[in-house]
Amino acid sequence: MMTNVSKRSASDIAMCLKDCGCCSEVSAQYLTYAKQSLPRAQIALLRHQRKSLLNELHQTQQKIDSIDFMIRELEETI
Repeated sequence: MMTNVSKRSASDIAMCLKDCGCCSEVSAQYLTYAKQSLPRAQIALLRHQRKSLLNELHQTQQKIDSIDFMIRELEETI
């Protein structure tokens, strides 16, 4: 039984991690850390995933900005 997981089952945690975009290897490592009562290691994994998602978000925002620029240029021609 995992003691530091706030009463969630391993399958619930795995589903949540999947929803967060974590690969199966990261999910397995997170659960291993949970079983070993290593919350700092769990936090490090989550922070790494968060940073990765934020980088993806910024890259997507740049793409949207480029599209918006092209749309504005085209709209000025009509």
